[in-house]
Amino acid sequence: MRGFRAGLRCRSPLVLVVAAGLLVPVLLLLQWVFASGAWSKVPLEYWLAADDRDNANRYVAWTVGRLKADPPDRPVLVLLGGSTAREATVEGGDSLAAVVRREGGPLLSGWNLATSLQTYAENLAIVDNLPGTTPTTVVIGVSPGRFTSDFVAAARQLEGRGLMLWSDSLSRYLDREYSLVNRGFTVLPGALGMVANNVAASTRMLAKGEMATGSYTQHRLDDRPVKSEEAKRDVLMNWWRVRRPQFRENVGFNMALLDELVRASPRRGFGVVLVELPRNSEMIGTLWDGVDRRYQPGVRAIADRHGIVYLNFNRGLGLRSDDFFDYGHMRRSGRVVWEARLARELARLYGSRPMVEGM
Repeated sequence: MRGFRAGLRCRSPLVLVVAAGLLVPVLLLLQWVFASGAWSKVPLEYWLAADDRDNANRYVAWTVGRLKADPPDRPVLVLLGGSTAREATVEGGDSLAAVVRREGGPLLSGWNLATSLQTYAENLAIVDNLPGTTPTTVVIGVSPGRFTSDFVAAARQLEGRGLMLWSDSLSRYLDREYSLVNRGFTVLPGALGMVANNVAASTRMLAKGEMATGSYTQHRLDDRPVKSEEAKRDVLMNWWRVRRPQFRENVGFNMALLDELVRASPRRGFGVVLVELPRNSEMIGTLWDGVDRRYQPGVRAIADRHGIVYLNFNRGLGLRSDDFFDYGHMRRSGRVVWEARLARELARLYGSRPMVEGM
């Protein structure tokens, strides 16, 4: 350590040049390891933060890396979206794929790759990294909350600070539309930040005599007490106060990004379906009518322009407020109903529209 510190204090130009020459190939190797998906050969449990029950971004990035490095034999079905999409399937993407099959659709490999506050920029990164050798359907969830993220969040994704995935499509889009060039072309800031956080968390856990590996829980709310209707309304009104101004400011930016996402998916050979994510219509009532008028016609126009399907079946499901934890996160009773309806629609589309499957 004394020698290492002495090296850091060295001011010799020759030593600094040699150090830089050694650093560059190491950084290039690390960039390849994370951008190629090779890092996913290390089991997921070692990448999950030991003190984080969420771990969703790490789970999704690792899963996409594993799919990229080792594509499945079956056609792939992927659900993308925010936390209401994450809570919308009974058992990851496996249960959705199983119901599609039961409804007469093909045998699929299903994945729920939704995360809390997931952005369309992160979806572009996922689409860019899914294996292009396997027929793939990307189901993109839309909701008012998905139109609240801003330009800063999209730019951060270029450094792997959202999902630890590099996206050529996002880089080209932000450069073309906003003259933002990511000159580093690297996800190392996000990757190194993830590693540093994991090391720090593992150190803390080991110091307490606890296990240093983490876990991923899809349904984070299931072990929490069910909220009263008054508490649910409080959550909804908090969304209205905090997220509605963000929606009004960023709906145009996100609509354009969604359009780019829908364009990018067929370029990879993927089929695309848009779906309105679950909502507690009984509790929301007419509160979101104005919000719906701001984004739903734009989503429908994107679907029509690109010849894809936009599903919006929430009002016809007969779900009650008791099926939800709040304004949109479903309990198991709601998931079973919503997942079954989505699966039935997808099975029908697989049979009538080959382009849904991609390739």
